[in-house]
Amino acid sequence: MSLPTLQMLSMRVNTLERQLTLLLDEQKIAPKEKKEKNSKDKYSYNNDNEPKTKRGTNGYILFSHANRDEVTALGTFGDEKPKNTDIMKQLAQMWLNSSAEEKAMWNAKAKETNLGRGRKTKHIKKPHKKVTRARRRSMRY
Repeated sequence: MSLPTLQMLSMRVNTLERQLTLLLDEQKIAPKEKKEKNSKDKYSYNNDNEPKTKRGTNGYILFSHANRDEVTALGTFGDEKPKNTDIMKQLAQMWLNSSAEEKAMWNAKAKETNLGRGRKTKHIKKPHKKVTRARRRSMRY
């Protein structure tokens, strides 16, 4: 290639690079603002920065705990155990089909268990046991 051709090509490349930077600057979208991440704290806080209270159990939860083994036994075929989703669907159907008196009984039991649960949740760290030489020896095989 001749010298004038190379100069013309380099000028053309320069103009194209300028045009490209101008186009990119025009189309440049402001960088997305980062959302504040929730602090992965050991506490769950409400809007007043106070620890939230734990929810108590309800009648359905107690009902499902009491009847889960029965439903699992009914759904077991040979060595195969039923899937958890199938068990939960069956328990939900049993809860819907149960009478209002039975539901009231389970809800009353739930209220009794929730009486002492009105306190705030706090994470209490347990002190680590100091591993002594004798304890280390007893841990060996």
